[in-house]
Amino acid sequence: MLPLAAAGTGALGPEAVIAFDIRGHRLMDPDMLDTLVLTIDLVKTLSAPRDIQIVPTGAYVTVPAGGPAKVVEPDGSTVRVAPGYGGLIRYRPLYAGRYQIDVGNRKEQVFANYFDAAESDLSVKAGAESAAPSAKAIDVEPGVLVRRIAPMTLALVVLALAALLAESAVLVKRAIRGGASVV
Repeated sequence: MLPLAAAGTGALGPEAVIAFDIRGHRLMDPDMLDTLVLTIDLVKTLSAPRDIQIVPTGAYVTVPAGGPAKVVEPDGSTVRVAPGYGGLIRYRPLYAGRYQIDVGNRKEQVFANYFDAAESDLSVKAGAESAAPSAKAIDVEPGVLVRRIAPMTLALVVLALAALLAESAVLVKRAIRGGASVV
């Protein structure tokens, strides 16, 4: 049995569903940690800031909207986008940079990244310019406030422990009913 997960943005905000069988020892077997990883990814998706998205160039961006939106591209040009099915706007940023999507009086920012394999090489030593503090590296422009992302270590640990306790309860119940050979 495989775990299933779906996450997306509806007209009312982010939504997610995960389904797996807790009787299959998915959380305690080191060879089957896909359920735990999937659960953590869904929690990160649901708790991420809604008005900031970071996507690779060429990937679609989905934004809930009640009417048409104005998209300001990195070069300053604007594009009007009408909502489609379910009141959602789908836009595809083709160039790296900051896109601003204005829906009514709500503004959302999309940062499109261009992937370069040379930048992902971990054997290359970091230069002096990459040693800047992270608070300075996140600022888009001087004077523009950008929401910082807070670590969720405690919440993820609590979630993992709750899932571990749920699976342990199922194992204890099976052991009481069928003996140690069933577990």
